[in-house]
Amino acid sequence: MPAKNPVAPPSNAGQTDDETVTQDKAVTQLSNLNYIIIGLAVGVVTLIVIIGITLGILASQGKFAPAQPILSETAV
Repeated sequence: MPAKNPVAPPSNAGQTDDETVTQDKAVTQLSNLNYIIIGLAVGVVTLIVIIGITLGILASQGKFAPAQPILSETAV
């Protein structure tokens, strides 16, 4: 008597366990690589923001003002 509810074979039917494990490792390594890339991108953006804030603070304190007066200011 045939089964009333036949079960479809799994998508990895016919593969050995080693092949399945290798595919799982490849997927895991790919997702790890994505996390590494995202982490590096976030780190670079954070570094740029910190440098921008630092330069803004220094500029507001006049650290980038010219050391000598401009010629047009000294003309009488």
